[in-house]
Amino acid sequence: MQEILEKTRKFVLDAYSNYSGKFNSAFMIAITEESIVLANKIAIGKRLNMTALLSGVYLHDVGRVITDEDAHTEEGRKMSEKFFEENGFSEDET
Repeated sequence: MQEILEKTRKFVLDAYSNYSGKFNSAFMIAITEESIVLANKIAIGKRLNMTALLSGVYLHDVGRVITDEDAHTEEGRKMSEKFFEENGFSEDET
């Protein structure tokens, strides 16, 4: 499980390092890392699949590297599916 999360984190942070949209790269990285901290705080004491939760937090805005429009959600879904497929992760593992 940790492998999935680490690869997801690297994938997203690498994507954001090349981001040149309406927000800057540093902002996208910082807001994503802050979201991870918040998700961890909210999850304390709850029985949650942390790998799935934190992977989702990392991936939630990754489509912005393609477009900052509303379509970033669809682009993010496509990028996420391709990432998981290329890394051999199934939905059952997250």
